[in-house]
Amino acid sequence: MANTTTDPTPAYLQNVSLPSKKYFTIGEVSKICDLQPHVLRYWEKAFQQLKPSKRSGRRYYQQKDLHLVLQIKYLLHQKGFTIQGAQAQLSSDETELAEVAIAVPSLTPVKEASDSLAAPETSKKQVAETASSSNNIEGVEEVKKELEDLLQITQLFKSYVEQNY
Repeated sequence: MANTTTDPTPAYLQNVSLPSKKYFTIGEVSKICDLQPHVLRYWEKAFQQLKPSKRSGRRYYQQKDLHLVLQIKYLLHQKGFTIQGAQAQLSSDETELAEVAIAVPSLTPVKEASDSLAAPETSKKQVAETASSSNNIEGVEEVKKELEDLLQITQLFKSYVEQNY
């Protein structure tokens, strides 16, 4: 069996080195993304999601804008999407993410979730107390249901990530 590992880096970010700055000018984005400035200005009109900040007539792109530009470039240049197809794909991505957020309103940000995973002993202790304090199958069934819910949330998130990155 071949050893297959999955790279968590989205396809549109591979082979791209992003500076860790907060704001980028259109010239900097142009160089990083290997696109002409007029293309970026056109994409701002074509893609409603791309809205760099404007101060004193100058555009300032943030990291999220840079990621979006690279994603649009990937869809158009590597995947062969039309402008309309890329617009639909990006809208679909936003809708799917919103559906996951609606389906799981208590989903915490990744940082908070990873912090809570850092101390699994507490969770194990709470599960053991819940199961043993009830001294019946109801406690075990409650824990089982919570675990099934967590599995479903994890599968939804994994599916979203696999489809979009």
